[in-house]
Amino acid sequence: MTDTLQLRLRLCCFLLAIASINSLAQSFCDTLVDDRSLQLYLPMCEDSADYCLALPLVDLADFEIQDNGQLYNTPITACGPDDQLLLRLDTGFHQLIITNIPDNCFDTLDIQVHCFSSQITQEQVFVGQTAAFCLDTTDLMGNLRSFNNRCQQEIFVDFTLDLRTGCVVFFGLDEGLDTACIELCTDMGDCKSLLLIVESRFAPPFPLPQANDDLDTIPEGDRLIFNVSLNDTFDVSTDTLKLIESSQWGMLAEI
Repeated sequence: MTDTLQLRLRLCCFLLAIASINSLAQSFCDTLVDDRSLQLYLPMCEDSADYCLALPLVDLADFEIQDNGQLYNTPITACGPDDQLLLRLDTGFHQLIITNIPDNCFDTLDIQVHCFSSQITQEQVFVGQTAAFCLDTTDLMGNLRSFNNRCQQEIFVDFTLDLRTGCVVFFGLDEGLDTACIELCTDMGDCKSLLLIVESRFAPPFPLPQANDDLDTIPEGDRLIFNVSLNDTFDVSTDTLKLIESSQWGMLAEI
């Protein structure tokens, strides 16, 4: 009876010790990743999504990463200001298992990578100016409910979405290309996607004004009103016309 009681006590203490160790290991592994599930979006289906894993690149040898049960073998480079691990993921579902080898614990992360392969539209805007592109919503069932840009870059172009009108307003920040992955959905679940590629460039300078000679005949003592700008080339919004020298054979005046 005593031997049986001692065996039960030892077994109980052994199980408690294992539970305590597992609890400590699990709490440490919870700090490997901040998220449990992520949705990433790509402008093109042939591209790869970049995910910056918050682990230092210098400690890469201490970690093993599996992607859908297979060892992740794509070369890993640095990302972010702290030189963390940059993973490149193709379109589709990825279950990442990150194992801390020295501590013999692991953590998991599910990532779904989406891509936009439907309608592609290209637009242009001048730096410092605003333009807009409105989606055709006449074929959607229901009322507009959500309007999202799934590719948040906004380095050269600032995108603003107007749910009321279904229009994308874009403002040129600097010279370059930016892409917006637009997804517009109704309250009935009917959605429309659009890949909007916008080139922001500096406006061309206005051409130099070009003035040509004017000739007309008038009898002495008569008056003539003559539009001297008809054969000239200039921008009325920026250029001005002035009389800088009067004629010795008569009197000239601007009207």
